[in-house]
Amino acid sequence: MKPQKRGLTRAVGRAVRQVLVGREPAPAWRSPGAAQAAYAAALLAAVLLAAAALGGVMLLARSFGAHPHSGSPGHSLGLLVVLFAVVAALALTPRFPLMAWRISYLAVLLGPLAAGGRGLDGGAVTVMLVVFVNAGLRRPRAQLWTMQAFMLIPAWIWIDRWAPAAVVTAVVLGFGGLTEGIGAWHRARHALAEQTQRADTLRDRSALLEERARIAREMHDVVAHHMSMIVVQAQTAPYRLEAGTVSEPVAREFAALGESAREALTEMRRLLGVLRADAPPEHAPQPKLADIPDLVHTARRAGARVALSMPPQTRAVPAGVGIAAYRIVQEALSNAGRHAPGAAIEVLVDVREPAVELSVVNGPAAGRPPDQGGGHGLAGMRERAAQLGGWLRAGPAPDGGFAVRARLPLTGAVS
Repeated sequence: MKPQKRGLTRAVGRAVRQVLVGREPAPAWRSPGAAQAAYAAALLAAVLLAAAALGGVMLLARSFGAHPHSGSPGHSLGLLVVLFAVVAALALTPRFPLMAWRISYLAVLLGPLAAGGRGLDGGAVTVMLVVFVNAGLRRPRAQLWTMQAFMLIPAWIWIDRWAPAAVVTAVVLGFGGLTEGIGAWHRARHALAEQTQRADTLRDRSALLEERARIAREMHDVVAHHMSMIVVQAQTAPYRLEAGTVSEPVAREFAALGESAREALTEMRRLLGVLRADAPPEHAPQPKLADIPDLVHTARRAGARVALSMPPQTRAVPAGVGIAAYRIVQEALSNAGRHAPGAAIEVLVDVREPAVELSVVNGPAAGRPPDQGGGHGLAGMRERAAQLGGWLRAGPAPDGGFAVRARLPLTGAVS
């Protein structure tokens, strides 16, 4: 036997084995509510079908009493067994769809024997097709085709005329094609959703890494300034003090301190050089909290309606906190301009022990935003606040606008 034929034989054997005796995993519900709705619908259908089955059996029993030659108690009992098997299949459909199909299929295949050879029961066939669609949507294509092939067997066994058998065959094939089409569409949607989620995750991570690199570059400038001042002060201390007041050991300590600071500065620049490899060096001083009014003035010149509430003379804050506050306000103003053009913007800056509190709130958009795409500025703002041990909250405002609020500790530990 050729390898292709052996592979096809194995695939068919695996599909048949899985359909007949294979285990099935628990269904993956989208939500608890969806699972509860499915169970409730299946239970209701089973109850209604059971009531109809009992009514049918009672009618058959009365008919048998009135017409002794119309049937036998054994046939009525067999029909009752078939009907209750169909009820069990409906009840099992949400949790065990493949098991439900097996039960309904056996009811259709063996039902004519239990009912005295009266042919296929239309209700049982209908339930089998419904259960088949539900089970086939969760099975691979090979198993779907195998189930479809099995369902053709009762039609050609119990229908003695070829025309009705051909009709039943066409119906089964039609249900199989419908199930295949719906399953392919569902799988394509699921794959697209996974790819979209994966792409969004990668974009968020990339944006977060870029923002961290930017924070590191800015903090490098701040720390480098302080380290340079340490080097200068340590090396010039013996000359700035009065002659004779600095002993030789102390002078050597100052020299060692300056050398250590210079080495630390060199190592830090070498390490941060990697972060500057993909960005041009910035020669301008890093922004600070006192530069926020200039930022608001620039936004006003661009046409934005911005109101600023900020103490005229803010107390000195750490350089890292000042940079973070400036960047958060800058990004919030940028987002407001993109997503709510023409809306009024209110910026509040409050500096009081032990933190700097920021609030940027814009009203609803006066026109259609030119940029409807989702940005990643919020991730960067949250990262800046988290680096300082603070927090940032952003979300819709009660009036339909958007609010960004942050708290940056003045002396908080870096998280």
